[in-house]
Amino acid sequence: MRYLVIILSLLIGNFVFAQNQDTIHIPDLILSNYIYEEDTLIELDTTKVYEFAVVPEKPEYYGGEKELLKYFFENIKITDTLDNYNISKIYFEFVIERNGKVTNPRIIRGGNNTVNREVIRVINSLPDWQPGKINGIPVKVKYIMPIIIDIK
Repeated sequence: MRYLVIILSLLIGNFVFAQNQDTIHIPDLILSNYIYEEDTLIELDTTKVYEFAVVPEKPEYYGGEKELLKYFFENIKITDTLDNYNISKIYFEFVIERNGKVTNPRIIRGGNNTVNREVIRVINSLPDWQPGKINGIPVKVKYIMPIIIDIK
């Protein structure tokens, strides 16, 4: 009986002590499916397209941004019909899917239609990326990028 009282007092003491702690321990497996959004814990939506700025593990082109620009300028083919066209700063966006594929290319602000079509063609030909992740879970991420095309 004496041992039972000692064991019970230890268990009750640990329980009371645990109740006074500020944090509640929830298994990481459960928490990985939730994120904080506007100070509220919500379930991670893997179908939503997240803004680049809010994703902790950013999507990345293999080799980095320098290799991405190199890929663009090696693959853009401008025709002779643009002889009188000089400089174009083009802003475009696309979505990097959970599997790293590039989808939904769109020109936000562009040059003439020929240049815009060529930029979309190159975006569609991009190889897969390392996807963005929240809590280690791949998510869709919107990527916005400007480039300057100087045709001379």
